[in-house]
Amino acid sequence: MTESRTLLIQNRLGLHARAAVKLVELAQGFDAKVILSNDEAKPKPIA
Repeated sequence: MTESRTLLIQNRLGLHARAAVKLVELAQGFDAKVILSNDEAKPKPIA
């Protein structure tokens, strides 16, 4: 079974380093593939 979620971060400055670290730490607790992207870059898996 595959499940997908999309989360939109509406902050003109983007995702800050501390929040990004927390997101990675949380994602590492799951058997998951997390991909972050913005309007300018190709998505890349982070965890």
